[in-house]
Amino acid sequence: MSARTHTTMAEGTGREQRRRKMDEATVKRRWRRANRSGVKMAAVAESDDQKTRRGEERKERKERKGKGGRREGRKAGRAAAGGTH
Repeated sequence: MSARTHTTMAEGTGREQRRRKMDEATVKRRWRRANRSGVKMAAVAESDDQKTRRGEERKERKERKGKGGRREGRKAGRAAAGGTH
């Protein structure tokens, strides 16, 4: 992510642009927080990475558990069958 605050027109439009702007804002906010508490930026970035990693692991666990689709859940075949039961 760039430290620049403004983006040129050629640098992506629409959703992508909005996302980049938001990312820059979050980075700035993180910087501000880090500076206030006197933490090195690396530490803050690391915690963010950890968050991402935790999300990935959770996704993997869910995949292994194997509850894909609507008809495979806990209440499969009851309300899922349609009509009143």
